[in-house]
Amino acid sequence: MEPQDLELELCKKHHFGINKPEKIILSPDDSKFLLKTFTHIKSNVSAPNKKKVKESKEKEKLERRLLEELLKMFVDSESFYYCLTYDLTNSVQRQSTGEKDGRPLWQKVDDRFFWNKYMIQDLTEIGISDVDFWIIPIIQGFVQIEELVVNYNESSDDEKSSPETPPQESTCVDDIHPRFLVALISRRSRHRAGMRYKRRGVDKNGNVANYVETEQLIHVHNHTLSFVQTRGSVPVFWSQVGYRYNPRPRLDKSEKETVAYFCAHFEEQLKIYKKQVIINLVDQAGREKIIGDAYLKQVLLFNNSYLTYVSFDFHEHCRGMKFENVQTLTDAIYDIILDMKWCWVDEAGVICKQEGIFRINCMDCLDRTNVVQAAIARVVMEQQYTFYAMISWPIYS
Repeated sequence: MEPQDLELELCKKHHFGINKPEKIILSPDDSKFLLKTFTHIKSNVSAPNKKKVKESKEKEKLERRLLEELLKMFVDSESFYYCLTYDLTNSVQRQSTGEKDGRPLWQKVDDRFFWNKYMIQDLTEIGISDVDFWIIPIIQGFVQIEELVVNYNESSDDEKSSPETPPQESTCVDDIHPRFLVALISRRSRHRAGMRYKRRGVDKNGNVANYVETEQLIHVHNHTLSFVQTRGSVPVFWSQVGYRYNPRPRLDKSEKETVAYFCAHFEEQLKIYKKQVIINLVDQAGREKIIGDAYLKQVLLFNNSYLTYVSFDFHEHCRGMKFENVQTLTDAIYDIILDMKWCWVDEAGVICKQEGIFRINCMDCLDRTNVVQAAIARVVMEQQYTFYAMISWPIYS
């Protein structure tokens, strides 16, 4: 049947018959109107697509940059550490005296040193034990473990060099030369972290810049000996403005305005460590004097019997790289070191606790602080080795 038989009128623009469609002739005005309408529709349709493509590219670029920064931070810096079986955020003493329960590792960590806390918040907020395996606390700081062999019967260097002293074979039998594992763990606080010169003093939560807890550990024959020290910026509101090297320090708030935040800092410290021995190493003259004086005034206003303040002008005493003069300080505080003791645990539990802590600072809490902490650590380690040798002598002699 043909279209003609149905008496249908062919479409003037499209048809399926054999006749050619009639050509529709538009006036110039109609053509311009249709072209304008088509262009407008086309632009409205394509604009959102271009916007989405641009947003998508920007998002990809940002994600790529974030990944690069994370890789740089966690891999290149070599300052982030984790452990699947040991709590790196807590000292031996805190772990030994804490509650023994079935909570997963990440729920027992010290919040101050839990650096990836917010990165894994989606996992910690799920509340399902199945994800506990994937929640690994990360610390920023430093970890090193070394094995040492000590011979309590070893002769002195003079005796070794004497021609009358026959040569002795060195043996590594544990009963004669006990093996010591020595470890150093430094945990940097995630609060008020930042670059030197750009992050100084205390904040409104009582947190200070460059706060680090350092623990030295000795492990031998199921015994673990631990000693902890801390460092942190002077807990007053101060800064160093400018980009030149070593800009002049200045106080940003008055003595009265600082009191509450100074107290907040040390109240938390005393709650954690019980006693505090402050060793302030800043210069007692020159440009650093303003910070040292402000520190001392706040200590006097705080007026707490559990807080001891010691000032030691490091540059004055150790001028010319004479770091051995730090012994002047360690000799002066030797009795305090003895009274503070250290933590000692074995398989049965806690034998002895460290009572108090040294809180050491200079301006940056870096070079000068390192030297003094190392000197105190050496004194404590000598005490620990001597004491262990005395109690071990009947067993290993």
